[in-house]
Amino acid sequence: MGRVVLLSFVIFILELSNRKKIILKLSILHTWITVIVVLILTTSCVNDDSFFPNSTNEEIISSIAVVSLLKNLFSETDTVTEDQQCFRFDYPIILGYNNDSSITVENYSGLISIISGQRSNFNITGLQFPVEVTFKNADRSIRIENEKALLNLFDECGYTSLRDEFENLFRQCFTFDYPVTILDSVKREVAVNTDQEFDAFFNVQNKNYQPDFRFPVDILAGPNASPEKINTYFDFYEVVDVCVGCPEMSIDTTRVSPNTFRFDANFDSKPNLELIWVIDSESLPLIAGENTLTRSFVPGLHKVCLKATSPDCPLGTEVCKEVFAESVCPQLSFTSTIIDPPFTYRFEADFPNIDQIEYTWSVDGNFQEADGGSTGDNEFIFQFDGQQSGKVCIKTDPTPFCPEGAEFCTIIDF
Repeated sequence: MGRVVLLSFVIFILELSNRKKIILKLSILHTWITVIVVLILTTSCVNDDSFFPNSTNEEIISSIAVVSLLKNLFSETDTVTEDQQCFRFDYPIILGYNNDSSITVENYSGLISIISGQRSNFNITGLQFPVEVTFKNADRSIRIENEKALLNLFDECGYTSLRDEFENLFRQCFTFDYPVTILDSVKREVAVNTDQEFDAFFNVQNKNYQPDFRFPVDILAGPNASPEKINTYFDFYEVVDVCVGCPEMSIDTTRVSPNTFRFDANFDSKPNLELIWVIDSESLPLIAGENTLTRSFVPGLHKVCLKATSPDCPLGTEVCKEVFAESVCPQLSFTSTIIDPPFTYRFEADFPNIDQIEYTWSVDGNFQEADGGSTGDNEFIFQFDGQQSGKVCIKTDPTPFCPEGAEFCTIIDF
């Protein structure tokens, strides 16, 4: 477009020269020079003439999803190419700005230029539907008719929606400077004056609802509660980008034995971060550099959580894992030897960790003696009365890890 105007200017000069009009009207000359300068400065900000804002009245639908989607796409540009992304647009597409102008995007590089060129007073707020997209490794496009269908891409691709960001960061990084006006899922305006009113409103919206504000919105951002005015969702993401917030955390779980587990804490390092383990109802501080916890549990279901707080994460955040511990009982055993045929026997216990386990001997259910542990001889001699058979057993008492105790028996036949 700039080249066309420049050519027109040259033709204009030539025509004047051909007509031997030596004296130019300074006002006309000044106007043309101004137009050329503006066009040169404007077109130098984009990579292609087709990215210049359209003058046509395209029907642009205000779209929270497109703002979030562009944010997700731009965050991937340093690590993946267009072909590696979850999907690509089938170009051209038409985007709308917050000043009611629109722009036609012909390719991916143009899209990235537009995203990176946004500013607080000039940013994308909408999209002309429908658009078509092609998923990675797919051979055909799908048609996206509306905002709801666009949001489905987030589930397909694992992208973060505005609602996700809001749920993670509200009250941690910012809060409202009330009152605010918000639209519900059927576009009815609701005035909200307190955190409690907002929670009550938010909790009754459907799971696909995205926070839909009547701008401008006043917020208090950061640990110092600095006042800021939010005019578009682009402004909201500007707050998100500088928000330290809570760390991303996860727990890796490894079973060491039927009732023993190792927990490895993974988290982003943050300033003044305090971390604790919460094991059922017990709290243990996580010592810096010691990110692994090994614990044995009584049989049953147990919950292990990692909790974090910091000045930038004042309400705290947590991640939890559940584990099921099995009963762990000692594997008892003994041998028998006739020492005075046919009725006198020696029984000798022999099993792992015998010096740490106390047990009792019984014959036909009748207690005979206690044994085992560090002072036991682990030997038992018994003379039967010549009946047809006798049942000899050793048994441990119940423990938290072996609630019913352990038992080993043998039958002596005559």
